[in-house]
Amino acid sequence: MSGTALKRPITRLCYRAPEAAEVIGVSKTKFEDWVKRGLMPKPFKIDGVTLYSARALEQAVLAIEDKESGAVDSSNPYDES
Repeated sequence: MSGTALKRPITRLCYRAPEAAEVIGVSKTKFEDWVKRGLMPKPFKIDGVTLYSARALEQAVLAIEDKESGAVDSSNPYDES
């Protein structure tokens, strides 16, 4: 390897709105609607750059998926069956 850097995938921590919408699989307009309705997390700003947390997006999708499927975490003794 003569000075050539390895090309490795970089795990994204944040996305801008069009990227976040693409990751979720919807249009930017639909994604922004879901943010306004509280279905997706609100963004944060750093130096005027508006970003959406990849982790928060994943958690929001998983929460909706669990709610829609009626899934209950059986490891939590406080969940009612």
